[in-house]
Amino acid sequence: MQLTTPVTIKPASTPINNDSQLIFIGSCFAQNIGEKCIYYGFPTLINPMGILFNPVSIARIFERVRDERWYQSTDVETPFCYEVHSQMNHEDETQLLENLNHQLKQLKKQLSNTSHLFVTLGTAWVYKHKESKKIVANCHKQPQYIFEKLLLSMQEINQALDTIEQVAKTHNPNVKIIYTVSPVRHTRDGMVENTRSKSRLHEGVLGHVSNDVSYFPAYEVVLDELRDYRFFKSDMIHLNEVGIEYVWSRFRESVIDTKLDQQMSIVEKFRRLEAHKPQNKLKHEEMVKEMKDKVISLYPKVQLK
Repeated sequence: MQLTTPVTIKPASTPINNDSQLIFIGSCFAQNIGEKCIYYGFPTLINPMGILFNPVSIARIFERVRDERWYQSTDVETPFCYEVHSQMNHEDETQLLENLNHQLKQLKKQLSNTSHLFVTLGTAWVYKHKESKKIVANCHKQPQYIFEKLLLSMQEINQALDTIEQVAKTHNPNVKIIYTVSPVRHTRDGMVENTRSKSRLHEGVLGHVSNDVSYFPAYEVVLDELRDYRFFKSDMIHLNEVGIEYVWSRFRESVIDTKLDQQMSIVEKFRRLEAHKPQNKLKHEEMVKEMKDKVISLYPKVQLK
């Protein structure tokens, strides 16, 4: 008896292997899957500027990388910057600018080496700062009246995706770009409004699919295969660990080279040993070091931080 409506996922033409360098950027869903890749030892950069939900804000970061337009005092309103997530905040302006530019340069460096760029779009609803007339990545708990809420047009979405792709391919012509639409519903916008938003993101992303640009259907996997609130946290919006693990399993089987299955199994055993809470800490540290050395000797390209 079939109890779900399975989503057919086409295997990646260029799957992740031991020579791959990965970047995940976008919504919190990018964070979840990126952390899984780090867990299994793949060289991975996740959201260097913090979580970004809309395509225009992501594209702006890529424009800065392209133009080497580093952040200056005029770009921030200490302790925050409207272009990035609040995790980048700092009370000291000098330190804030230093942090922002360090992360931006890290992204630029990684783009030159990355084999796979994963971009997860969360929403097409944006907030425009009335005075500067710029779309912000984060309102940073500022008064609502200083912003105007807008739904991005298809032209704006397509222009943003064009920018992301052009900058990525300028740094590495062979990069594979994989888009996803976040399955996390933005219920604060309203259920109907969330549907409008996700529909526009889908239309934009799927219109960009080509030989080097693909789409991973995380949104469809969650809505069609995990059609049950037991896979969600208590807020009924974000996936819980079981839900994330399921989506990861679908990602793994379609995007990661199956030749790495044994390697990933051994790395997982190491991670479980590493996370174990022992009675004898000294003995545990010795066992962790011994197994870590063994894993690295077998698979020297695995990164075990």
